[in-house]
Amino acid sequence: MPFYTFDHNGGSAVYASAHDLVRFGMFHLKDHLADQRPILADSTIDAMHRSYAMNAFGDSTESYGLGWVNHSNSRGDNLIGHSGGMPGVATALNLFPTENLAIVAVTNGGGNPFAIAEDIAAVLLPKYALALKADRAKSAPPPRPAFSPTPELIGHWEGTLRTWQRTLPFHLIVEADGDVKVRIGPVPSADGRPQPDGQLESLLNDVGWSRGVLTGRFAGTIPTPDASWTPPSVALELRMVNGKLRGQASAPTPTWGMTPGTTNSPVAISAAKVAAMTYAIPLAGLSCDDSSGLSTNATIATLRSPRLAPAQRPGPPARRARR
Repeated sequence: MPFYTFDHNGGSAVYASAHDLVRFGMFHLKDHLADQRPILADSTIDAMHRSYAMNAFGDSTESYGLGWVNHSNSRGDNLIGHSGGMPGVATALNLFPTENLAIVAVTNGGGNPFAIAEDIAAVLLPKYALALKADRAKSAPPPRPAFSPTPELIGHWEGTLRTWQRTLPFHLIVEADGDVKVRIGPVPSADGRPQPDGQLESLLNDVGWSRGVLTGRFAGTIPTPDASWTPPSVALELRMVNGKLRGQASAPTPTWGMTPGTTNSPVAISAAKVAAMTYAIPLAGLSCDDSSGLSTNATIATLRSPRLAPAQRPGPPARRARR
């Protein structure tokens, strides 16, 4: 695969073999291998694995430590792990502390390391194997219900989109009829002329709202050079916290195992679960004024504009077909 680079060296771009990663996992299992220098005390490793962000991913069985995701009940066993990837590669590293077991699956150019890691665990852990078989035998989940915004979402939200190069305005409008409009950059001038760095307003498609997390995708671009070769599509994930929306906008790679300038088989990849497979951009807090006209400030560069009181708001527009 040709060499390529991106904006977050240190957060990715680490070259290692499966053997290297297994030894790293054994270090975090405190196995004290004879040829490994103990650079961290066992108590420090325990602190890294401890849960600090509870319910971090919208699942009560998952929490986040320092660089590690804790699964309190992964088919009958506690699991500590992390996954990731970049265009062309993907990796799963799973630790089962009670079993003193480290599992690594590394792929380049295709494959699903997460399913491979599950299959390996099923071979080594009989209880896990039974639970995995039962999970895979379950019928497909029912289709997600049509998006219907709750009252706290409806309105015009404003904030900022912060890339590694610059910060741009970010606008989100949630209408009562379920349409969600997104714009990156400043709005057009009063006479309708586009502003520098302004993008067209787009509809958010595949909208989801579950456990306080708003998700979807829209036609647009993350305006950085490293995202320029990705399709003009942005994945959005925002979490409601104390009346503010925070999260990320991501320019996903169009294929699993893709290298710049090539095409392989397409895949749907989730920026939330495999963040390193995308160019993830942190989104500063969005605030939405309440119905009384009193605004809620966001902590980072939040823009505000008064909302109309309920009696002044126009009715929702005619329902449009979502692309």
